Amino acid sequence: MILATSVKNKVILKLPPNKEAIYARPLRLERREGNDGEWLVLTADGFVADAEGIIPFPVFLSYLDTTVQTGLYQYRARALENQALPYDYSAWARCGETGPVGYTFENYEIPEGTWGEIQTADDLRYTWLWGIDFCASNGHPYTDEQIRFFISEAIRFNTPELCSG
Repeated sequence: MILATSVKNKVILKLPPNKEAIYARPLRLERREGNDGEWLVLTADGFVADAEGIIPFPVFLSYLDTTVQTGLYQYRARALENQALPYDYSAWARCGETGPVGYTFENYEIPEGTWGEIQTADDLRYTWLWGIDFCASNGHPYTDEQIRFFISEAIRFNTPELCSG
């Protein structure tokens, strides 16, 4: 899965290697805004609509997107030279000044190519843990990526082998 970290109007993308090792080669990176947005291809001139003759800009293990505005963005990538391979997708990255997103706010949409999140970071922050300081020991608030990591680890730890009795 692509890790997308939003920092106001920038998104840091980390493309982790997988068992097929397709990420050692150049990637074709695409981005869309909102669930109904069109997938745009990264070129040397920025993100543009996919059309005949465009030349995708090759991306390797990371990319800093500095062209986002306020809104929700999703990214996908696949090997540049092998269009038959499936896309790898990111979770939504919230940029700029937007309100909370989640099931309890009735505005969560499952990102394409994923199962979605069991709970969003905003559901935890503003609904389930409202009134509780959701901060690290140094006082910094947990990021959405940290919350997703803790949820993933809890799910991974709760395997059938440990639950059978």
